[in-house]
Amino acid sequence: MALTPGGQVLLRVPANHLDRPASALERFISLPAILTGARGRVARGGHLLVTTTEVIFEPHSMNLNSERSRLRVPIAEVVAARPKVFILHVTVVISTARGVELEFVTWSRKKVLAAIQQARAAQGLPLLMQ
Repeated sequence: MALTPGGQVLLRVPANHLDRPASALERFISLPAILTGARGRVARGGHLLVTTTEVIFEPHSMNLNSERSRLRVPIAEVVAARPKVFILHVTVVISTARGVELEFVTWSRKKVLAAIQQARAAQGLPLLMQ
């Protein structure tokens, strides 16, 4: 996935995007995820990138419905980012100005949050409340 002009990668970490199942096969696959707190959602693997201009999720090509998890959120549209721990998984929840909450499972939560703050500061945007 190409970066936007002027964008520089601040952080790239392995992550899973938690999303609603997009097909009957994904609904079946997601049933065991209830035990981890994912509540019937699928975890599409890939990499979470924070650049100076946006947050990007690049799913692995082996995922079912990977296009559904290909995401780009401009840093200016990120209104909140917070860690969340539930039973067996730890996530980063990113809220957008459009009211969408994106949830990513990653062991690099603090690094992701710090990179988002760094990107907002570089653009002259107010820092997110912690």
